[in-house]
Amino acid sequence: KLEEIQVLVWMPGVGASEFLTLPPVDGDAIKVHLTDPQTQQRRVKSYAVLKSSKNASGFRDESILSSAINTLYLYTNYIFINKTGLDMDFRHAMTGHRSFTMKQIPVVVEIFENQRKNLSKEWEASDRFGRPKDHDAIDLPDKWKWSGEWISSDWEYAKDFHGGFHSNCLQGDHVRRRKWTRVREAKDEKMSSTVTLFGGTTKPITNKIAIRLMDKHVQTNWSNTIPLSEAVANNVISLPHLSIKKTFFDISVVFELHRLFPSIKVIKFYPRYISVNLTTRHRQLYLRPSFQKKEKKKKRHSLMPRRASMPARSPISSIDRTTTPSPDNPSSASNSESFPYDEKDDVSRELPLFSKNVSPTDEMNYGIPLHWFNNTAKCYVECSADRKQWSNPFPIHEIAQYGFWLPTEDGEEIIRVQVDNFF
Repeated sequence: KLEEIQVLVWMPGVGASEFLTLPPVDGDAIKVHLTDPQTQQRRVKSYAVLKSSKNASGFRDESILSSAINTLYLYTNYIFINKTGLDMDFRHAMTGHRSFTMKQIPVVVEIFENQRKNLSKEWEASDRFGRPKDHDAIDLPDKWKWSGEWISSDWEYAKDFHGGFHSNCLQGDHVRRRKWTRVREAKDEKMSSTVTLFGGTTKPITNKIAIRLMDKHVQTNWSNTIPLSEAVANNVISLPHLSIKKTFFDISVVFELHRLFPSIKVIKFYPRYISVNLTTRHRQLYLRPSFQKKEKKKKRHSLMPRRASMPARSPISSIDRTTTPSPDNPSSASNSESFPYDEKDDVSRELPLFSKNVSPTDEMNYGIPLHWFNNTAKCYVECSADRKQWSNPFPIHEIAQYGFWLPTEDGEEIIRVQVDNFF
């Protein structure tokens, strides 16, 4: 009997709940509090709901036996997804409690080794698109390290990569695969997880959080409060520098509803600027920030209306070799002033050549984030093909299309720039 079953919910790196009785089938959800076993403090407030197979999301089994299957769902009110590539810290803004950021747990990496029979009926490396792939070619990000060695499963066979796989090689099977697994773990035990769960408070109006960056090279103070329960539009928030006044780090915030459970709100944090190299002849380009000196402007009394800060489109033919398309027309990169970085000698970002046959989502996931502080709302960058000769500064803070002159060994070349918004 279901009413006699008790379960315990445990989440690695967070804690466990007490033993609780299952909720009624297709009834109301019950609260599940996950408690830290060391401090005995509640870490995450979640909910449990039990649904029959006919009401379970994504359940496709229509057999008679499926009528006896019930699915237990565990969920929270809010899910935070950190896509900045930097360690982020969360806290409840109204109560000022300590951080509730989840720590990164080990991750199991899985990759399939695919092979296909050639004309000589010999097995050779191939994936579903005919390109060889090797598990040893996986490079981990700097913050990760391998734990243990690769472990492979037995070969599975099928007629093609779209068919069902089985353990024995039968007549007519032309492809096979085996799965390689390996565990990766964070180099720093205190590394923040990219996903953090938040149950919220009893009063929805008090569901407000603050964030900060606590990365090795980017550290900020706490942000202003971010409301969660209200209908919040996508926006950009500025995180103040940890010690330097009037210096900020911009983060883009995107609010979405969960695909299967609309009652769950998913909040994603992205870098404000993502750069992608879509040129055809430069396999590597480099970008670095250009911080403009603030000049005191004299007050002028004029009846003429002020011009817009930047035209919507700036044709290449109108660009002079000695100027830039920036509205302030900084004369050269020498106007850039020094700025605080932990890696002052390597502020530039390398942009490898990126395939053009991608969707905007791919560009968002695989583009190079520009993790830079700024002292104004405007952002200027300089570009180089060799890290020796740099272009004049050009703006990337407004949606526009224009061109600039890129210094190369053969002279100068016009590069087209397109600044767009993904959201």
